[in-house]
Amino acid sequence: MTMRTLILADRSFALREQPMLSRLEVGLAGEGVRVVQAVPEECLPAVSPTVVSPVIGYEEGMGRLTRRGRARRLAAATAAAMDVSSSLEEPWLDVVHCFGYPACDLAVEVARQTGAAVAVEVWSGETIVRARELMVARAGRAGEPPAALFAAGSAVAREIGGRAAAATLPIEVTPWGVHASPMQRPPIDLAGPVSAAVLLDGVDARAVHALLDGLGDLAARYPNLLLFFDADGAARLGGGHGVWKRAKALGILDRLSMVGSMEGHREPILHVDMLLQPEAVGAHHSLTLDAMAAGVAVVAREDALVDHLIDGRTASLVRQGTAEEWSAAIERLMKDPQRTQSLRASAREYVRELRSAMRHVESVQRGYERLAAMRAAV
Repeated sequence: MTMRTLILADRSFALREQPMLSRLEVGLAGEGVRVVQAVPEECLPAVSPTVVSPVIGYEEGMGRLTRRGRARRLAAATAAAMDVSSSLEEPWLDVVHCFGYPACDLAVEVARQTGAAVAVEVWSGETIVRARELMVARAGRAGEPPAALFAAGSAVAREIGGRAAAATLPIEVTPWGVHASPMQRPPIDLAGPVSAAVLLDGVDARAVHALLDGLGDLAARYPNLLLFFDADGAARLGGGHGVWKRAKALGILDRLSMVGSMEGHREPILHVDMLLQPEAVGAHHSLTLDAMAAGVAVVAREDALVDHLIDGRTASLVRQGTAEEWSAAIERLMKDPQRTQSLRASAREYVRELRSAMRHVESVQRGYERLAAMRAAV
């Protein structure tokens, strides 16, 4: 029997992580899972359907009063996309996989109406807090659809379970994966331009300013250093003005460019020399894994919740996040091509062995199968 899954993404996730969602859908389809992805209607022009999975729009809403109607319309659209009848007496949808907590309540309502189970993706410190809230809210509540938390890494799974008390939901470890490039990147050449992209979550201005100060120190010695900042993350820090203002004061504004939709349109970023990630907020980004797979050297703030950031193996980690640490870590990679090439090769091998897209698909499919068994047992 074919398993049917609705992947329901909120606006932010749909735009940032579409490459990862597309890889997941293609992989699941290859394993016989029928997938439909639903995104907010306003996101449809920016989201291209894969060759195997249709993408449909849903209505966003803030109130509980409209949720049942919106869920009913989304269920009907999903059934039409899957070419099944939503009026079947037997459940026709197996799993609703929710990416993004703004869409979580809608996902649960669709599951109630269709008899499906719910998978809730957990990938950051903020979503861990929301996952615990969900666990507590469901404790002792009858009639809820079967549900599980899908953790984007082992460290996230441990953090969810570490403080769950008596309120528990099954936790599936489903580490995100990407495709590893077989190509060897050329060493950084200080005789030409050296490029660095800065990926921002946009929640820790102090951490971002420390990185900028470190880059300002480097700029005096390396006039060929070019910087590409995540415009969306910078905007979350306050319209991007904080980044611009500090860059101007440091004298590096002329070599700084803002890149919109850096994660959604990541191909150009995978050709820079370095990817810098200054905020330690437990956030997983498939762009970081893509960069490792493409041979981009990653320099990141140490983060206990992101287990694919391993100092000396996949990235050069900055422990305290001071300007001096950032300057030193970046300069070491620029001045030592052998160190940089070794780090790039090690990171690419790590992705190939442990963070492949197929491994991600396999772990998600196992989670779906366990959810289906839970649903059958109810």
